[in-house]
Amino acid sequence: MRPLQITAHLAGSIAISRPEDIALDGILAAQELRRHFGAEFYLLPDPSEHLTFARLPLALKGQPSAAIEQAETGYVVLDKGTGWEEQSLWYWACSRAQIDVRAHETQYWNKRFDVQPALSDHIDFAGRVEKIIIENGRYKAYHMPLPTLVTDTIIWYAYGEAGPIASLLSGVTAIGKKRAYGNGAVVRWQIEEQSQDWSEWRAGQLMRPIPGPLFDQETATPLNLEYIAFRAPQWHPLNQMMCVTAAIRKEVGQC
Repeated sequence: MRPLQITAHLAGSIAISRPEDIALDGILAAQELRRHFGAEFYLLPDPSEHLTFARLPLALKGQPSAAIEQAETGYVVLDKGTGWEEQSLWYWACSRAQIDVRAHETQYWNKRFDVQPALSDHIDFAGRVEKIIIENGRYKAYHMPLPTLVTDTIIWYAYGEAGPIASLLSGVTAIGKKRAYGNGAVVRWQIEEQSQDWSEWRAGQLMRPIPGPLFDQETATPLNLEYIAFRAPQWHPLNQMMCVTAAIRKEVGQC
């Protein structure tokens, strides 16, 4: 494994509200699980109830259990049916997303049931007097804001294996929300080796969330705390806790 800089070159904009919402380990984990399970990926149990581990080509940090150290993709880390939960604190060696935001924009997406009178002949209520409810339920109408960031690159720093990472990312053509509408289109991925590991610290500044119990206050001063995800999948409560999200090293020369 080597220190790496991983860059996504974008077509122009990405639909997210915060740069930290785009996590490299999340992107890699989704690709690894799809590759491992194939067509079965879409038949897996609800991950909120039955969560599986994805072995990534990144270094493990924190305090992983022996089981996590040895686990391969498919290992069950949470099964609410049996009450099993893997509780060790660990995370992958990758920084939060570094985005040079050129501009902020709010787009809107819409969903509505077409209520043109001319289409009434296509609705069959079998002789009953009924109507389509668009105020709530299945046919509720939406006019939803979609925050977007205008940028041409997203950069992550990681410590891992360049070849396997490139292989997983080769199938990722878009990132962020509303990708089918053209948002977050990836023109190309670029992976470069570096002389220093910036996955956790750079120039004395913290580069990613660190779970509170793992943060060493003897060597660094915490500047901000936030209840946030520290590993993939970021949406899962198992991977969220109070973390140090900003800190400075007491001795910059150690970074």
